[in-house]
Amino acid sequence: MKMMVRWFLLVQLLGLAAIAVYFGFRQSFAGLVAARVAVVALLPGSLFGGRLIEWLIRPGELSREATQLMSIGAAVGINAVTWVIVISVLSARSRKAANIGAA
Repeated sequence: MKMMVRWFLLVQLLGLAAIAVYFGFRQSFAGLVAARVAVVALLPGSLFGGRLIEWLIRPGELSREATQLMSIGAAVGINAVTWVIVISVLSARSRKAANIGAA
């Protein structure tokens, strides 16, 4: 379990670092690569976080930067919930297999 939490944190930090690189180098090739790395590292939250924030907040109420920061937070939150569900399912399956093997 601790190892999975470490992997989650590592992947999310990689995604956040890639976003920081993207914000610093938007017009360069490094920015383009960083944007792709961020999208992949923050899946599935990167797909649904922005849409969720746009749906919850009316356009024009917040600045673009504030909306982006909220989208990043939503992406990490969605990923955390996804990882908890996946880890729970995998743990239950491995416990079930261990009980069957022990019987």
